[in-house]
Amino acid sequence: MAEPTGAARTGFFPELDDLARDAAVMAGWLAAAEAAVAEAAGRDPSERVRVVLAALGRVASVEIDPHWRTRIDPGDLRAAVLAACQEAGRRRLETWAAELGRSDGRPGTSAPGRTPDAGPRPVEVASGPAEESSHESIRRLWGLLQEATDRLDDVVRDAAARSRDVLTGRDPGGHVTASLTGGGELTDLTLDETWAAAAGAREIGAALTAAITDGYAAVDRRAREATSQWPFPDLERLSGSPAALLATLGLRNEREG
Repeated sequence: MAEPTGAARTGFFPELDDLARDAAVMAGWLAAAEAAVAEAAGRDPSERVRVVLAALGRVASVEIDPHWRTRIDPGDLRAAVLAACQEAGRRRLETWAAELGRSDGRPGTSAPGRTPDAGPRPVEVASGPAEESSHESIRRLWGLLQEATDRLDDVVRDAAARSRDVLTGRDPGGHVTASLTGGGELTDLTLDETWAAAAGAREIGAALTAAITDGYAAVDRRAREATSQWPFPDLERLSGSPAALLATLGLRNEREG
């Protein structure tokens, strides 16, 4: 990755501004879609198990009908819960896709606070002593980007390996074990059938919810460990805010004075 020079550098900064604006619009679309799927629910074919999903499509609660045993054998309860989870996930994806479909290509759609037809904000390079320091900042940024490019394959491989890991969660009573991928997808449940045959519906639902929640906690711990080893903290800091990035590069938006 070569550092932009001459004419290439002239067009580089307006592109940053365009990317920041487009990212803001996309963030608005995604926020609207996330709000639309704030809660999604699904049932198993017997209509005796209901699963409610919350943020990130995670299971918020598992509800068992008091008369579930009239339609489901204790040994089949695991499959019923997983079926309800899949149905809730399907409904969530359908709602998400429908919301994005309404946003995509809609004339005038924009992120909050942006004038729909406003053109790109021109970016000026500061003159005088700041210009020299901005050139140094540009070289530093490109150095970080080169490092990121060189190490990205390793990061992707590590992330893929973590996503294949199987993590487990258990309820406090030890009656239910939930298995999840490193990415947080619920893949299996193990229930004590003798306990399930005698326990109340609310107790079973609470134990299932607790085991899955404990599994999510294991996923989050693994994610925090990976984040703490993220090899590009400087790049992450610069990319977190377009305004901060422009300031680091010694630039300013003309409209901001």
